[in-house]
Amino acid sequence: MASNTDDIAAGAVNLELEAMRTDDCSWQPCEIYFSPTGGGLVVKYEDNDSQDTLTNEKEALMRIRARSLPLQDDDCAHIKPGETVLVNRDSESEGGFFDAEVEKVIRVRHSKRTKCRCSFMIRWLKKDVNGGSLTVPSSSVMRLANKSINHHPTISAFIDAVQLSNSSDSDMSPQMDIVGDFDLDLHDLLEKQIEGIRNSVHGSKKRIRDEISMFEDVSKPNGRTLKVEISTEKKSFKEVNPESKAKGWTKKTRIPCNPTSNN
Repeated sequence: MASNTDDIAAGAVNLELEAMRTDDCSWQPCEIYFSPTGGGLVVKYEDNDSQDTLTNEKEALMRIRARSLPLQDDDCAHIKPGETVLVNRDSESEGGFFDAEVEKVIRVRHSKRTKCRCSFMIRWLKKDVNGGSLTVPSSSVMRLANKSINHHPTISAFIDAVQLSNSSDSDMSPQMDIVGDFDLDLHDLLEKQIEGIRNSVHGSKKRIRDEISMFEDVSKPNGRTLKVEISTEKKSFKEVNPESKAKGWTKKTRIPCNPTSNN
């Protein structure tokens, strides 16, 4: 015994479709298949060789639906004002089936010997279709099937492929954000390190200049010259006597930072 799921699957396979054309928004029976080049879903219209290619799920669900059905027997009795129907716009210059809203139902008693003679006052839903409100016979009206196309094998596969592609793109975005944040943090860290090095070098140079300015070479009246040697640990000084230098020896004398005597 076939399950309800099996019945839905079998019905979806045999489901006939119609699609809305982009040039005039008319609905026509169609066939659908995947593009051989992988560019989307191809919609081939039944009446001619023209076709459209759909590339996203929203567009596919808006422009493809289950094929509308002609009115039979007492179907007209189930159509109410405000309902959307598909109506044949039959004229010499332009024809086609377009969506319309039922404004009023003009009912005529059915007879077994004649076809339905009911008529409908409708209003075109497409603004570009001229004519405004008009009355059409039941033979020009079709009921919308109101069946889901999501279980149609081709439609279902197309939707899955689009969602998978969108999911893959979304998964990559956070990774790109993480990489961008890491690059930004690393850049800031390097800038701070470079700034620290610059400040350290600037401070060292300033201390050296300050120490040198405190201990400049001084000439004494007795002809001796004080030569200053600066140590990083202690400040020591050498007093050099030109006469003793000539003899090959040097007398080291420790002097205060601010000498007040001439000795």
